[in-house]
Amino acid sequence: MLALIPFLGVLLVNAIPLIGVIPESETVLSASNQGVPAIHMKGSDVSEAYKDVIRRFLGESREMRFTQAVRPTFFQRLFARA
Repeated sequence: MLALIPFLGVLLVNAIPLIGVIPESETVLSASNQGVPAIHMKGSDVSEAYKDVIRRFLGESREMRFTQAVRPTFFQRLFARA
């Protein structure tokens, strides 16, 4: 799994406003394999994150979501598929 840079670090390094965080998800791979944009995967976190980015870009004020990395539990790591 890729190391996640906290979004505040991204703000400091890039010195540009952050308009969204797209969570790491297998939904992106699934959408890519189906030839469908990830934003069209209804109900997924990735889809909602992209929609939030679009709304912020268009000037809406939205709550920043998906800023905390979800850490797998011990048992999730133990029984994860290789």
